[in-house]
Amino acid sequence: FASRIVRIREFDERFTVPQWGFGTVEEYYATASAARFVKRIEVPTLILHSLDDPLIPARLFEALERSDALSLHLTS
Repeated sequence: FASRIVRIREFDERFTVPQWGFGTVEEYYATASAARFVKRIEVPTLILHSLDDPLIPARLFEALERSDALSLHLTS
């Protein structure tokens, strides 16, 4: 029986990576993540995310290299 999945990374490691033929979760994220495009956003954009999101840690959004057109709002 599969153990409980707590984070999106665990889901990706267990299901996404093998399903789509990636070697590692790092390879999947490097290939499929939109994070590499965030710094090139030119249209005013808001990212709204909760600090206590159970799947995606807020620190991932805080660490993004962002363009001046992007605003990040983290809620408590």
